[in-house]
Amino acid sequence: MGFDPCERAEHYGAWPGGERFDVQAAQRQASGSGKIPKMIAAEIERLDRADLLILQYPMWWHLPPAMLKGWFDRVFLYGEVYTSKKRFEHGRFAQKRAMLSLTVGTSPEAYSFDGRSGGIDLLLWPVNFSLAYAGYTVLSPFIAYGVEAGLKLSAAALEVRLRNIEEQLDSALANLDLLPTIRSHSRRRAAGTKQERGDLAGRLRPEIFEH
Repeated sequence: MGFDPCERAEHYGAWPGGERFDVQAAQRQASGSGKIPKMIAAEIERLDRADLLILQYPMWWHLPPAMLKGWFDRVFLYGEVYTSKKRFEHGRFAQKRAMLSLTVGTSPEAYSFDGRSGGIDLLLWPVNFSLAYAGYTVLSPFIAYGVEAGLKLSAAALEVRLRNIEEQLDSALANLDLLPTIRSHSRRRAAGTKQERGDLAGRLRPEIFEH
């Protein structure tokens, strides 16, 4: 689709020469003036039409691909998609669901809370939290473990392994209502004022916090 993941001044027409490019200011101005870049407006329209968003990607160096990070930077547009009053349960995509589906190179044990690669829930928290910030109800991810290790199998064994992964994904998608949800900080703080839920610096109270 030729998506450019790099947010830049050129996407917003003439930017005052010599001025520092302010991403949020440019996005807010474009949102308010109806001058959102066409490719971004089309992506937002797709998200509005979808009841379920699935982000499929390989985990590489314990992170999502740079293309996906750039997609968030550009598509989750300040003003149009989120503001300080339009986020979490009040977000644009409230009442919609999102789910990560990814492949990793090693075993479930390596990505357990005490595994050598670190807990998978912690590693996926930034992406899941970004989705929740925009209003999505985030479902537990589908993770295909050991895909790189699977390449060392014979062609026949690899075919069986990949078919099993495909069947597991199909089963997860057919039973979405049974999948647990990942609760964001905001969705856990239904009661109380902002000051009661945390301090003015942005820290949550100890009994509320979890990654």
